[in-house]
Amino acid sequence: MDVESSESPAEEKDLTSWIYNEENLEKLIENIQCEWTEFSVKSTMIRNVIQQLELLLGKNYHTKERVTAQVILLQDSVKPRQYQPLLERKRCESLENRIEHFVKKQRLIVKDES
Repeated sequence: MDVESSESPAEEKDLTSWIYNEENLEKLIENIQCEWTEFSVKSTMIRNVIQQLELLLGKNYHTKERVTAQVILLQDSVKPRQYQPLLERKRCESLENRIEHFVKKQRLIVKDES
């Protein structure tokens, strides 16, 4: 490596100084246009479905609030949850109920302690 290089370290690491030709650039533009077209069509179709569902929601359930879930994706944060008091949360079955369930299914044998 030449100690007295004409390029600075920043220029050596610059990824925009790629080597390419006309054919490669045309093919890249073509590929990116195809990708853009595909996503654009999908985006339009999805937006139409969302609009139809919003109309259906408003018509059938008279909902005035709009669903704005896309904000969560754009904010890059944890989805906020509605607080639920501890005693109102779902609970698992008791150990006794689970044992009884498996005994009935004959997957568990309980020994009599007497």
